[in-house]
Amino acid sequence: MANGSESVLSVGGCLKVIGVLLLLTIVVMAALFILARSTADWVIEGIGQGLADLGETVASIPESVSDAVKGALRTEVRARLETSDEMAESVQGMGFLVTASQSATTDVHGSIRSGIFGLCGVTVDHNATGTVVAGVDLEQVSASDISFDLLQDSWSLTLGEARLHSCRIDYIKQQEHSLTLCRQPWDEYRRLAESEAMRKILALVQDEGLLHNANTVADNVLRNFLSAVTGSDNVSVVFESEPNVEFPESCLREPPSGWKFDEESDSWVQE
Repeated sequence: MANGSESVLSVGGCLKVIGVLLLLTIVVMAALFILARSTADWVIEGIGQGLADLGETVASIPESVSDAVKGALRTEVRARLETSDEMAESVQGMGFLVTASQSATTDVHGSIRSGIFGLCGVTVDHNATGTVVAGVDLEQVSASDISFDLLQDSWSLTLGEARLHSCRIDYIKQQEHSLTLCRQPWDEYRRLAESEAMRKILALVQDEGLLHNANTVADNVLRNFLSAVTGSDNVSVVFESEPNVEFPESCLREPPSGWKFDEESDSWVQE
């Protein structure tokens, strides 16, 4: 009987041990499950927050880039405008840029009728040499006439075409005149010959392309200037025509009092 009781007790003890171990296993598994779930929630929440932060960062990139580009453009434009102002002042300082000069010689034949029935009429010939100077007026150039193309990295200067600057008679001499018994105002005839000589010299130098040559030289000079100032070889000069440009006074030689040029007869007449 004793042996049977001991066996029953041994079996009961084993069952208790197994029950305790099973309970501990259940508790540990439950704890691990709770821990795992909490960890998963934390990880998911962290990933979600991280993705949200990343999304905000990505979304802000275009705006940041746009702001950066706009800021750079504003700085670029501001710098270019300041440079244009300074360049305009430098160009203005050149004043009237003389770029072409041409001399010409002409003969002037005069036939003057005077006295009763033209009895005191006379013919007189003069030889004259004159010089005409042309160039471009830079005094009116402003910053708006100097432009910069950011995409092409090019500079451009716009100004009026070349025009006459001044005229002069360098030499005039009376070659010969007809015989006359009347007293003649030879100095008046000389001044009249100067007016005619200037008219003929002006027509001659313009026909030979004086203004065109002045534009060509001005283009070279100003492009070299812009290139030196900007450090760019991509520069250009644009000439805009200026219709009805008046001649300077020195190119409109005043004739003697009482004389005027008649366009219809293409001659000088005394009023």
